Amino acid sequence: DVLTAAGSTGTFATKQVGTGKTVTLSGTTYSGADAGNYTFTDQAATTADITAKAVTVSGLTASNKVYDGTTAATVNHAGAVFTGQISGDVLTAAGSTGTFATKHVETGKTVALSGTTYGGADAGNYTFTDQASTTANITAKPLTLDLQGQGSKVYDGTTSITLTGLTPTVSGVVSGDTVTAATGSVTGFADKQAGTNKAVLFSGFGISGADAANYLLVSGSAPSTATITPKAVVVSGLTAANKVYDGTTAATVNHSNVVFTGLVAGDSVTASGTVGTFTDPLVEVGKLVTLSSTLYGGTDAGNYAFTGQTTTTADILAATEGTAGPSSLGGAINGAIQLGQGIRLPVGSPSTMPGSPSQALPNYSASTLIGAPREQILTALTPATASSSSQSMGLVMNLVRQVSAAQHGMVTVSVPKSLLQRRESLVFSLPVELVTALGATPDQFTQMAGESLPHWLRYDPKEGTFHIPDTTSLSLPMSLVTVFRGQRVVVTIAEKTD
Repeated sequence: DVLTAAGSTGTFATKQVGTGKTVTLSGTTYSGADAGNYTFTDQAATTADITAKAVTVSGLTASNKVYDGTTAATVNHAGAVFTGQISGDVLTAAGSTGTFATKHVETGKTVALSGTTYGGADAGNYTFTDQASTTANITAKPLTLDLQGQGSKVYDGTTSITLTGLTPTVSGVVSGDTVTAATGSVTGFADKQAGTNKAVLFSGFGISGADAANYLLVSGSAPSTATITPKAVVVSGLTAANKVYDGTTAATVNHSNVVFTGLVAGDSVTASGTVGTFTDPLVEVGKLVTLSSTLYGGTDAGNYAFTGQTTTTADILAATEGTAGPSSLGGAINGAIQLGQGIRLPVGSPSTMPGSPSQALPNYSASTLIGAPREQILTALTPATASSSSQSMGLVMNLVRQVSAAQHGMVTVSVPKSLLQRRESLVFSLPVELVTALGATPDQFTQMAGESLPHWLRYDPKEGTFHIPDTTSLSLPMSLVTVFRGQRVVVTIAEKTD
């Protein structure tokens, strides 16, 4: 009988490479002259091999590098190409070692490739023909020049320089290489700014040695031990503004007319932030103002050493509203004044100073009493027993502002330093004009924050007098306040430089 089979479909269990792999058979058709006389039981399976497919690798590259004295090359795998790869399969390359033929600087140098490993989901189904080489460049290594010459100058706004003992060395040479610097010249500082170990400009320097061809000397500037020191300038022209008495020593400083003696023409320097302080808060013309904490700025400030202005003068003016006339400070009428345990300035009694003391000091003769619209100053008190010596007393009481319904009263008492140093007791009274305006002497005084008077100061409300038994322990300036019959009065006691 004649029978034939055809049309079978064979299917491997997987696509992966392998030997003796099972192949499933299906769809077989039967024919021949006698086929109709038979029923067929199909063959279900058979076996066969899948062998690896060959691919050729290309597209690996090596990175250019700066000379480092080695032949090592970095290989890039991102552009790998697998010629013969079946579409859709996943293949990767990694781990290649790249080696330049020599360590020396050159363009288009051959880089040998080895050790490439292959991965990806389908790598096991292929055999790989490795890429053997690629090309890359080794470029010259830049060297910096260190010019250890000695030299310094005071800032002058220029970059001019004079160096002595110049010893050029190169920095950045690979260990084991031989490279030296040839002599050239230094043309100036890299900039005009003050500083130490400043960079300098150079020209004409070169390099030599067995490995010099692998290096490049960077031109331009190089470090050195040369120095530009700041230029000294003297500051002047700061002024302080006059002010109306406010009980403080604060002074406002004006910087608009500042002068910098020694400044290089064209440089920009400024002054600001100066703190001004009067010697005391009392009214006076031409008072000394101490200046401190000036800040210097501007583009070129760092190039200068500043000798600051330390003082100026300004006026503290008495307030004008409601101001009374002179306050009597005691008698000074062509005769002797009997001083008691200190100096007493009694209320409304210009003929005595101060009355009958419990412990009398030597007699003093008042030779001068000078007055101004709102103050009187007792000066040139001389011991009656001494004909040739004199001591300037200079005690000043000032009714700065009279009390009224619209404003509080303000009194200042200025005690000369020389008087304080005598360590005697002091007694002074409220100005008669103020007491008259109040209608009586206030009941009590306190410190500005409400605290009791300090231990070295007492107030007698019956007489309206202040007592300082001993000037040894007092602390000035001191401001006191009272509110009496609805009126507020501030008394400030301060030391006055003789």
